[in-house]
Amino acid sequence: MTDWLVPDLSNSYAVLVGTAQYDEFPQIPAAANSLDRMFRLLTGELCTWPTQRVTVVRDAHEPGSLPDRLVELYEQAKDVALFYFVGHGLLDDEDALCLGLRGTRENLFRRATTALSYNAVRRALRASPARTKIVILDCCFAGKAAHGHQTLNGPVQEVAGLVHGTGAYTLAATSPYGSAWFESEGESDAVQTYFTKYLVDTVERGVPGGPVGLTIESIFLRLVEELTAAGRPSPTRLSLDLADTFVFALNAANQAKASPEWKAGWIETIARAREIAWALFVVLTQVLGGTFTAASLGRVGSRLEADGNDTGTGGILDRTRRGVRRRIGDAMGARAGEVRSKRDSGLDRARSLADDLDDALVVARANAADHDTARAADRVRAVAHALTGFLHNPGLTQVTEVMRTSARDVTTALNQVPMDATETDLSGLAEAGFTDVRAFAGTKWSEGTIWPPGLEEKIRQSSDTLEPGVYQVRET
Repeated sequence: MTDWLVPDLSNSYAVLVGTAQYDEFPQIPAAANSLDRMFRLLTGELCTWPTQRVTVVRDAHEPGSLPDRLVELYEQAKDVALFYFVGHGLLDDEDALCLGLRGTRENLFRRATTALSYNAVRRALRASPARTKIVILDCCFAGKAAHGHQTLNGPVQEVAGLVHGTGAYTLAATSPYGSAWFESEGESDAVQTYFTKYLVDTVERGVPGGPVGLTIESIFLRLVEELTAAGRPSPTRLSLDLADTFVFALNAANQAKASPEWKAGWIETIARAREIAWALFVVLTQVLGGTFTAASLGRVGSRLEADGNDTGTGGILDRTRRGVRRRIGDAMGARAGEVRSKRDSGLDRARSLADDLDDALVVARANAADHDTARAADRVRAVAHALTGFLHNPGLTQVTEVMRTSARDVTTALNQVPMDATETDLSGLAEAGFTDVRAFAGTKWSEGTIWPPGLEEKIRQSSDTLEPGVYQVRET
C-alpha cells in the first residue's frame, strides 16, 4: 500500500445509522449488510477513518435522544462530519423526509414523531464546526435531502461563511420521490441495497487511470454511469462550495504516488496552476487600472462636453474655447468607451483564467501527496474559489482591489505548495511550453533531475545549494 494519505480524519466524526428490522414496515435484511459494509469501507485502508471516530446506530427503536446525540457527536468534528443512513425513507404529513427506525409508525401523522427526522440530521450538521459535511442516504425519497428546503443549504450569509471551509455534499440514492432498491433473498450470499453495494464496489475496485485520490464527486459520476447501465435507480447529489473535491477514498487502481511519473505529473500540475494564477493577477491589475482610467476619462469628458455646450455671452474667443472643449470632451468620451470595452474583454479573460485555475486545483487536490500538501492545496483553492465566485457575479461591472489582492494571495499560496523534483525526469515539460522559472519557485531538485534543455540553465542560475547535489529554486 502506498504512503499516500487521505485527509487526516482524527478530528472528524462519522455516524452510520441503519435499520433492517421494523415493527410496522417490511423488513430489509439488505440494510444490515449494507451498514456493515459501509463501516468496513470507512475504517479500512482506502478511507482510513479511525474506528473510534465512527459511531454505528443499528435498529434503533425510536428517535429518543438520538437527535441530541447527533449534535453532541458532530460538535467533536473539526474537519469532516459524515452521516450515512440505510433503511426505509418515508414522507410525513408535511411531505418532509423521515428516516425509518424500528418503531416508526405507519400512520402518516405519527411518522415525524416516531422516525428520525432528516431535519434533525440537517440541524446537527449545520451546527457542527466541521469544515466539510457529507450526507449519504440510501433510502426511498432520499433525493428530498438534495432538493428544496431540506438541503444543507442555508441563508446567503451562512453560505458565504463556508468560504473558510470546504462546504457540504449530499449524495442520495434516488430522486426526491424515487424508490431505493435492494437485492432479494437468494440473489447473493449477503444481500445488500444496490446503492451502497455499487458505491462500495466502486471504491474498492478503484478507477483505472484516475487520480491517486477519489473525490466524492468522481464517485458519484461513476455511480450514475454504472447504476443507470444496470437499470437501477440513478442517484442524485447536491454540492455546496468546494465539497465536491473532498477526497473520499484512496484510488485502489492507482497506487503509484512515489513513482517518478507521479512526481513529474504533480510538478507540471502545480507549475501550470502557478502560471495561470500569475496571468490572472496581471489581467486583474490591468483591468483595475483600466477601470479607473475609464471612470476618470468619462467624468472629465462629460464635464468638458457640458462646458462646450454652455451658451455664454462671450465673444469669438469664448465660442472657440467652447468648441475646443466640446471636441475634447467628445474624444475623451469615445476613449472612455474604448477603455470600457477593453475592461469587459479583460473581465472575460479573467473569468476564463479563474475557471482554468479552478480545474487545475481540483486535479492538484486529488493528487496531493500527504497531509501537508493536501491542506496547502485546500487553502489555495478556498481563496481561488471565492475569487471565481466574485468574477462570475452577474452584477460585476468593475474589478476591485480586493479581487486583485485575492489573486496575489493565490499566487503566494501556490508558491508554498511543496514540489520535490529530485531524481525526476521533467523533460516532458518541454512539450507543455514552460519557459518561466517562476513557475518552479521553491522546487527541490538534484543532479539526477532531468530538465528540458531550454529550461535547465535558467533553473541552475536561479537555484541555491541545499546540500551537495541537491538544490532549490529561489523564490521570486
